[in-house]
Amino acid sequence: MLRFGIMGTGKIAHTMAGAIMRTAGTELYAVGSRNTDSAQQFARTYNISRAHGSYEALCADDNVDIVYVATPHGRHYEDASLALAGGKHVLCEKAFTLNANQARALADRARENNLFLCEAMWTRFIPATKKASLWLREGRIGEVRFASAELGFVAAPDFSHRLLNLDLGGGALLDVGVYALAFISYAFGAQKPREVKAGSRFFANGADSMTTALLGYDTGWGSAGCSLDTRMDCRGIICGTRGRIEFHDNFMAPRRVVLHADDAAPEEFTFGFDHSGHEFQIAACAQAIAAGRPECVEMPAGETVLIMETIDEIKRLTGLKYPQDGV
Repeated sequence: MLRFGIMGTGKIAHTMAGAIMRTAGTELYAVGSRNTDSAQQFARTYNISRAHGSYEALCADDNVDIVYVATPHGRHYEDASLALAGGKHVLCEKAFTLNANQARALADRARENNLFLCEAMWTRFIPATKKASLWLREGRIGEVRFASAELGFVAAPDFSHRLLNLDLGGGALLDVGVYALAFISYAFGAQKPREVKAGSRFFANGADSMTTALLGYDTGWGSAGCSLDTRMDCRGIICGTRGRIEFHDNFMAPRRVVLHADDAAPEEFTFGFDHSGHEFQIAACAQAIAAGRPECVEMPAGETVLIMETIDEIKRLTGLKYPQDGV
């Protein structure tokens, strides 16, 4: 039984609490918050054994095997470091960190201490996404030439909220753009782009309201778009020399993917689920830890670092900066 401790009590922490409770072989054992009342209320809601009034206490709990970091992006490096220092395996919410230096440091620390580390890019573990990955490995659409992903919504104009607060890592790129960039990386087999072009529009506080990036690879181009002030379809498509793969519903958690290969009838894979979709990720993490593996093959730490390097280049090109980027 893998015993989870959740760090933070925000919206995504509630989503993951339910997912952990629905996943066989895992136990939601503890929660930690900087506010004791918040931790206790969260524990009562989910019948959790231990409620800690600090992140330090959570990470010092000997009965916690793995810490799920559910704090805002701007705290991920600090909070994941604390968990690793406490000897805990770590599943850290996306965006993993604010920059590649922080991501590398966490990956190095986990490796040096034989601890499991994974970015919570839950979309990689969805069955339909894994089926499309198999089609790509089999060469069903030939060589990938183009991939596109976009998503966006209109956020409430509250600059104290984590979505828009620059000190907390707010802005479109890190909150939703990371999904699109991870999709492009997935399509091109986790290659490092040889060329990056990008542009952004900004809120008054300096957080990006919209960012678009073109990523050039040896075989083709990827297009990623994201916004917090514009409604966008959550569309994803991968095109190759022999066909294309369409992600239906949305590319983050598709229930259906369709393969359109040359000279063949469309091939459809459908896998519906009536829960959040985070359960697949949790089960994969539990299996990897039980097998003694330091990461999940679906989202290895090296690819997380590579994506953060791409994000750093996009930030350089657009002028986006976070107060913690010096760390």
